[in-house]
Amino acid sequence: KYRFFHSNITLQKALDLTPHAVKFLNGKSYKSIIYKPIPRFIYKDKPKEEWGNAFGQIYKILLSDDFITSWNFPILSEFYSNFGFRGVIFGMLLLGLFSKILIFFTYSLNQSMLLTSMGYVVIFNLVYQESNLSQSIGKIINQFTFFLCLIFFILILNIFIRKFKNEN
Repeated sequence: KYRFFHSNITLQKALDLTPHAVKFLNGKSYKSIIYKPIPRFIYKDKPKEEWGNAFGQIYKILLSDDFITSWNFPILSEFYSNFGFRGVIFGMLLLGLFSKILIFFTYSLNQSMLLTSMGYVVIFNLVYQESNLSQSIGKIINQFTFFLCLIFFILILNIFIRKFKNEN
C-alpha cells in the first residue's frame, strides 16, 4: 500500500522538514557523481553510495540505529532537499534537457533496432526516478559501458564469422 505512494511520501517529508528541521544539503548528495565512471578495481577507496540510508536518517524515516536499510530518495525530492524550489526547477530542467538529448541521439540511430533498444534502456533510468541522481547516473554509466562492450563483442564476432564463411 505505501510502496505505491513512496515518491509522494518522500517528497512530502522533504517539503515538510526542509529547511526548518533539516537544513538544505547544498549539493552534498551530488559529490559522489564525479567518482561514478571510475571502477572500484582502479580506485580502491572509492566512496560508497550510502545516501539512501543517509536520507532515511536525516528525515527520520528510519530508526536512528538502522544503518543498513536504504530509503530510496527520488531525484525530485533530492533536488528539493539540496536547493529548494530553485533546485527542483533548474534540476528538472537540466534532467529533461539531458533526457531529450539522449532521446534525440537514440532516435537518430533508429536504423539499428539493437542500438535503439539499448538507448531506451539507458534513458529509462532517467524517466523512472526511484533512486537518487548519483545512483541513476551510475546505472547509466554501467549500462552504457556494458552495451559498448556488447556491441564491440558483436562486431568482433561478426568479423570472425565473415572470415570463417570466406574461408569455406
